[in-house]
Amino acid sequence: GAITAGDRVIVNTNGTVTKVGLSYTAISPIDGLSGSDVNYPDASKDTSYWRVTKIKDNYFFLAYRNETNSNRLDGAQFYIQNDGTVTLNTSSQTLFSGQHRIIDVAHDPDREQAVIVYKKNSDGKIYFRTIRVDSTTAFATGSEVALNNSTYTPTSESNASLSYDTAADKFIFVLAKDVAGSNYCNVRTVTITGNDTITFGTAVNVETNACTFVDAAFDSTAGKHLIVYKDGTVTADDLYGVVATVSGTSISLGTAVAIETSDNTISKIAYSTTDSKFLLTYLSEVGSGQSSKYKAITISGTSLSAGSTASVSMNTAGMSGYTSSLVYDPTLDKFYHIHRQNYIGKFIDLELSGTSVTTGSAVNSRNGNSVADQDVAYDSASNRFLFVFQNGATNKGLYQVWNSSSSATNLTTENYIGIAAASASDSASATIDV
Repeated sequence: GAITAGDRVIVNTNGTVTKVGLSYTAISPIDGLSGSDVNYPDASKDTSYWRVTKIKDNYFFLAYRNETNSNRLDGAQFYIQNDGTVTLNTSSQTLFSGQHRIIDVAHDPDREQAVIVYKKNSDGKIYFRTIRVDSTTAFATGSEVALNNSTYTPTSESNASLSYDTAADKFIFVLAKDVAGSNYCNVRTVTITGNDTITFGTAVNVETNACTFVDAAFDSTAGKHLIVYKDGTVTADDLYGVVATVSGTSISLGTAVAIETSDNTISKIAYSTTDSKFLLTYLSEVGSGQSSKYKAITISGTSLSAGSTASVSMNTAGMSGYTSSLVYDPTLDKFYHIHRQNYIGKFIDLELSGTSVTTGSAVNSRNGNSVADQDVAYDSASNRFLFVFQNGATNKGLYQVWNSSSSATNLTTENYIGIAAASASDSASATIDV
């Protein structure tokens, strides 16, 4: 394969050179999936609105509503070492003592922190706050910053999305019904400087009306975001996608494309760094006997195209935006969709092949027991997934730590020869500094 200037390289038995790297072998079944639930914060507190994201290498941040303690907003930090050992807050840290609704959490890789977005019931405003590692057992927070002075109606996770742009070094924030913007579906940039300084760009109309079930993710190859949303003003609630490009604090949008014109709901997207494509999942309808749909989405310039549809039949009773989550596994180039089927926790693995999607079989995520609100995130340093969720029968908080693959290096004491002096394409001659 190709090598880049500065890569450490080895010599192969046939005389060619390859960069030092890891290969991965699937662990089947996934270690830690189903049957290994651990209570958090404990077995006595009712919880909801579970959300999780990475803070930095080896560290996760999770947030939830503590219903036992006046529906306050609590958070916790999980430190997962490379061997899978878990160190966590002995007790949760309170972020906000009043009633609230968690809207989204997201990773800021450039500043090695997380960002949480939530709405306070006391004043109806939407707030942003940064989360940073303080020690192996505690996190620190920045000051909360209001999006604006507008009062928002109850806003769920399905009606807003935060997506980080590694090229522009800022987030975009999509809001399905922006009270400060004529109740339209809008997107704006969110710029974070240091720990506490958060500023917002001018809102841009995704639709000149409200929408629902929005999600956004970043294409690191194209340097653009994909925004998906359901337009409630169109017959059958069409599902649309649109490409968003960030320049400074401004956002430009391509032409929206109808991805699905039949009844649909609860759309989620995730990006494959290997295939340079998104996977989109959505439900055909909510109710018994319906199905989960999957499509590959490709960005080209400011346009997008959708591949063929793959379907998995299921009883989707009990599904909502908080009960469905999609995550990418870069070690195996797979996606994992966790969701609720007739109130039971389920897990499906999916793979892209060109513009087609191959679906695995739905398996239990917790031995056939029920789940409610749930989320999952991945950390490349520990090669672990953190799955957090609400027990559907008792409302208590639970988590699992998954390991989907084992790794092996191609480096030995005999084959290392040096550093690539310059970049070279596959099969080309290369100069190596030994």
